[in-house]
Order: sequence, then structure tokens, then C-alpha cells
Amino acid sequence: MFAAAIGGSQGNLLEVEPTADDDERVAIAKMVDEIEERLGKLNKITHERGEVLKDLKEKVPYFPMMTPEPMITYI
Repeated sequence: MFAAAIGGSQGNLLEVEPTADDDERVAIAKMVDEIEERLGKLNKITHERGEVLKDLKEKVPYFPMMTPEPMITYI
């Protein structure tokens, strides 16, 4: 659909001719709305992930894994 509107080559929506028919405009508007909805969901997921990580950092005690344990030898 977009390829026909822009002459069959790779391009973007900015290159769609202003004389495009109403069906194409409606289809493009629906696709743009769907993309915006998906981006909104991704932003919510990203925000939620950040909040969960922040909560985990606050709630889980920090135990440094790189500090050597004291050597205890039994005789």
C-alpha cells in the first residue's frame, strides 16, 4: 500500500502524495494509531520495569559476592 503511494520504492509516510485517496488516508491513520498504542504500552512496561527494579533494590539486602570469606581451618 505504501509502496504504491510512494512510487514503488522504499520511502516513508512523509513522501505520500497529498492526493492519496481517502481509503489510504484512513488506513494510514489506523496504522499510526496502532503504532502509538503499542509505543504507549512499551513505555508503560519500561516504566513498570524500572519501578520493580527499584523496589527490588530497596527490599533485597545487598550481599557482596566478591568479598572473600574468612578462612577457617580446623585442626
